This record gives sequence, structure tokens and C-alpha cells, in this order.
Amino acid sequence: MPQLQILAGFRFVENSLYSNVRTIKKRTDKQYKRKRILSREYLRTPKMNELDTIAKIAKSKATANRIAKSLNHSQLKSAIGNLQSALKTAEAREAEKNNKRRAANIKKLASMMAEMGLSPNDIAKATSSRAQTVGAKKSKVRAKTTTRKSKVGPKKGSKVAPKYKITSEGKTHKWTGRGRMPLVFKHFIEQGGALDKCLI
Repeated sequence: MPQLQILAGFRFVENSLYSNVRTIKKRTDKQYKRKRILSREYLRTPKMNELDTIAKIAKSKATANRIAKSLNHSQLKSAIGNLQSALKTAEAREAEKNNKRRAANIKKLASMMAEMGLSPNDIAKATSSRAQTVGAKKSKVRAKTTTRKSKVGPKKGSKVAPKYKITSEGKTHKWTGRGRMPLVFKHFIEQGGALDKCLI
């Protein structure tokens, strides 16, 4: 009996040791995997000082010139090429995202129209009739504006063509018919002359 108890005790200790080893191994594996994932993410993500440098270049021409001075011509050309390539990639990614969003919106709109019992033709008709109404209103407003403008007299500073002309003592005098009447025309009327005879 004592031998069996000792053997059972040994087995218990052995099992507990094995389970501890397994637990430690699992923990170590998890930690290793986590470290690997974090290291990958770290490698993918640009470092803060790199981002700061790019942000500073984007903000200030002086900073860009200062950094450019530390590079030779080929390095600078290569850096610009890489940035242009990165820009094209970013623009393509953004365009793809916008297209996906647009497609999703169209799908959503189509389902809403189907629920409401509307067709694209209904929307087109409603839009065209509204555009025609807006166009008619605008044309009416334009017509009113032009009518008002035509009623208003000539602008200040613009020359008005003379309406009357008279020759006195070898000199020709002209008058628009507005404002104070010149003395030449006044004397002519006082002497019995008619203003209509002076019409140009």
C-alpha cells in the first residue's frame, strides 16, 4: 500500500508538471504570435518621425527646400517619383472606395424606389418638369429686369446725342434738349423762331 501511494504521488507530481509545461508553452506560443503580429503591424505602419517629416514637407516650402539640400539630384528625383507613385496608389484606392460607396447608394436607392413603387422614368419626368418650371421663372425674372433697365434713362457719364442745331454768327451751336436752354436758342425763340426748325 505505501508503495502504491508513493507511485500515485509521483504520477500526480508528473502530471501536474506536464500540465504546467503545457500551460507555459501555450502562453509562450501566444506571446510569440502576438509579438509577430505586432512586429508585422509595426513594419507596415510608417514610423512617427517619417510621418512628421512628410507632414512638415507638405506644410512648408522652406522645410522641403531644407531637406532637399541634404539630398543629391538623383536621390531627390527618386523621392519625388516614389511620392508620385504613392499618390497615384492613394488616388486609385480612394476612387475604388468612392465607386463602392456609390454602388451601395444606388442599390439602396433602387430598393427604396421599389418599396415606394417608383421607376427611374418617374424620377426623370419629375426632375424635367421641375427644371422647366425653374427655367420659366428665371426667364420671367430676366424679362422684368430688362424692362426695368429699358425704362431707366441713360447712365451718368454717357453722352446723349444732340437734338437741336443752330448757326449764329458763323458758329454752329448744338443742344440735346435737356437741362438749361443755351442763350443762342433762347434769343432765337424770343425773336419769333420755332424750336422745331432747329431739329437735327
